[in-house]
Amino acid sequence: MAEVSNAALVRLERTIATVSKGLRNALIANQNWLILLLFIADVSFRLPLALSLALQGDSATHALVGEQIVATGRLPNQIPYFVTDPGKGWPVAYPQFFFVLLAGGYAVAGEAGLKAISPLLGSLTVVFLFVFARRLYGVKVAALSAIVLMGERHLFIVTIETLMESAVALFTLVAFFEFHYYIEKRRNRDLLGAIAGLALLLSTKQQAYVAILSLVLTTPLLAAFFRLHRERKPAGWSFPFRAALATIIGALLIASPWLVLQIQTAGTVDYPPGLSITQSFMTPKWTVDPDSMRVLNSIRAVVFYVPPEQAAGFLVYLQFYTAPIPFLFVIAITTVVGYLVIALDRTKRIFAILLSANQVTYVFLLWYWALPWRYLVAVAVFSALPAGLGAFRIIELAGKFALRSRIRPVKALESYRVISLSLVLFLVVVPTVVNLEANRNQALIGNQSTTGGIFWGRMEYVKEAGAWIERNTNDSALILGDRWPEVAYYSHRRVIALSELGGHDLPLIYSSWDPAEAKAILNYYGITHIWISQLQIDRSWYEWIPRHGLIDYVDYSLPESVPESINHHLRGRVERNPTRGPTSATLREPVRRLRRLLRRECRDGRLRGSMESNERRRGDPRSRSAGVHGCVD
Repeated sequence: MAEVSNAALVRLERTIATVSKGLRNALIANQNWLILLLFIADVSFRLPLALSLALQGDSATHALVGEQIVATGRLPNQIPYFVTDPGKGWPVAYPQFFFVLLAGGYAVAGEAGLKAISPLLGSLTVVFLFVFARRLYGVKVAALSAIVLMGERHLFIVTIETLMESAVALFTLVAFFEFHYYIEKRRNRDLLGAIAGLALLLSTKQQAYVAILSLVLTTPLLAAFFRLHRERKPAGWSFPFRAALATIIGALLIASPWLVLQIQTAGTVDYPPGLSITQSFMTPKWTVDPDSMRVLNSIRAVVFYVPPEQAAGFLVYLQFYTAPIPFLFVIAITTVVGYLVIALDRTKRIFAILLSANQVTYVFLLWYWALPWRYLVAVAVFSALPAGLGAFRIIELAGKFALRSRIRPVKALESYRVISLSLVLFLVVVPTVVNLEANRNQALIGNQSTTGGIFWGRMEYVKEAGAWIERNTNDSALILGDRWPEVAYYSHRRVIALSELGGHDLPLIYSSWDPAEAKAILNYYGITHIWISQLQIDRSWYEWIPRHGLIDYVDYSLPESVPESINHHLRGRVERNPTRGPTSATLREPVRRLRRLLRRECRDGRLRGSMESNERRRGDPRSRSAGVHGCVD
């Protein structure tokens, strides 16, 4: 028995020694320990912040779809709780692979698991950039590039919020570099990697078609390069065309279930309001309301337009960093140097062609089509490698200068190591750390603000208001509000707002001085409550509520059943903005006349809710909500 035990112990010791040796070789000999270190460092900063932020905007929309998948066990046709016109919802106009990822996180750990998906994808993006850059330029350039990407603003924002671009950044990176390696090495495994990356991108969001466009534009340049410098036979210089075709067709075949589902759900691969080029051969199941578009365009005060010189600035991180100006220009200079190094390196012509095609395509579309800022994450991810490469070349040149220096104190200080370490800190590490802190502050501010301004604690009030609505209304309630994803997510009730697909009469409820007109519109849409949030009366892109009308005569004093924190919040708003409250001297007489008219309407039983007096509102508690003024009949 003792001999058997000793033999077992010996085998166990040998197994442990073998595993330890394998781990040492995998992590240390191949520099893979840096991968683990980068992942831990990135996720330790990104994940806790993401978990601490409240879901809002599109993040709340995506979370609703993910939770719906878990609740029903199937993929939805429409976004839960969203109403555009009577009897109409908002279709899920995306491939739903990202929503399935969110559903998996939600099934495992609830809302925390759902929130964790995007930051984990962001950390994987940093790791994959390191892996790909190491194959191109070595471990030092790869490490510097990954550190730069850790502090980049756009990737940081889309990954601490639950946004699709967190997956878009990762899948675009994989598809791009694997396609490059296939063109360079012609290995089948690289082709499979490129197909997998593009297929996942097609299964996530419409940005995949920008990647395909970039790929198509790249192939003639690659063919010309092969024709001039490598292979003059047609079988040689036509290889880029065959590689691109194989990648695109293979990706479309793999992603076809998601694309077919999207077409069955929305009728098209586009997103509302859509492009005329896609609508020429696909008929969407949603219909853009011309009247609503006209109202939206007349109300919106902000038009997203990027001049050409600013669009070009995105290539060198001039628009990507939130750090102070000195650090911003440090990163910009290293990125410019990196682009020059890539352009002048004859051994990296294929990489230079692919990189320039991707970056120029996005910058042109940003300027020409006014792409949303989130699309720029694809530019930011790829600019990190030139930034790391530029920093490395600057450090290398400075070190060589120090070695050749005749100044004795410089030599005495072991100049190469000292100068190299100092420049690493100055060019990469310090700007990244400063920018990470700036990004964190921006994220905290952004989570408590809208395009109308900042109010600390806003999301806590939104959560309380949503919980109050859920307790005091039933499933038939329909709430009118401006930031409808938040209302829907925290109240689990149907919401309606002015959008491209409908609701063109909704602003009249706020601006009209005629109760009969407002009542008719409320009845037409079936609205039971009106949500008046803290910042919605400011004129901006999303907050489409008119400045005058309902806002002028609404009574901000709330009944006792409303949470005290919200009551205090609204009273504070009136004190801070007296010209917008019901005590404005210029509006006092019109308000009195309107209130007299409203009381008469209420006595006749024709109107009550958001426009009734405070005394009337103390009647039925079901017609009130926290921060929300009911309008029911």
